[in-house]
Amino acid sequence: RDPAPELWPLRHRALRRAGCSRRLAAARPATTPGLTRVPVQPGSQDARPRSATRRPGPGGGEREPVAPTSLRDPRVRGKRILYVDDDPFLRRATIRLLQGAGASCIAAGTHLQAMRLLGRDPDLDLAILDFQMPDGHVARLIERMQCVRPSLLLLGTSGSNRGAEFSEAGVNRFLQKPWRLEELIHAADW
Repeated sequence: RDPAPELWPLRHRALRRAGCSRRLAAARPATTPGLTRVPVQPGSQDARPRSATRRPGPGGGEREPVAPTSLRDPRVRGKRILYVDDDPFLRRATIRLLQGAGASCIAAGTHLQAMRLLGRDPDLDLAILDFQMPDGHVARLIERMQCVRPSLLLLGTSGSNRGAEFSEAGVNRFLQKPWRLEELIHAADW
């Protein structure tokens, strides 16, 4: 008998997020209707220690998957990117995309966090800024970032076409969401 049946949904969600479909059946006891235990074969992908394919993400607490070296793009490898967006799902997805391509990515959910991260990291190559943020207009953030680091490449992004608004604020590079890695590379001229 499992000592903590109330944790089954949490385990199930965590295993699904980690991509461990074969472990899902083993997460609950075999007495659960409709589920049977599937033994994990030694040497299979699910038998590997998870630390072999995962590393701590930004902030140390989140763990993000590491892309195989074959998926890394040499034009992005080694670039340091700041992604500013108030949507936590988009921040995580963008971090995965950029880190999977070989870049080092940090993310901020507010303008204040973005300015703090900008001040702490003198080696940033690019800042990707979302247009709509709850803590102020993006033009104010752009102005503050350009005062602190005039040479930093800024790129605007939004779910709607806001290229003209970004251009008025001094950012001439724009990507409409959702964007792909190739579009980012093209917009950044890498």
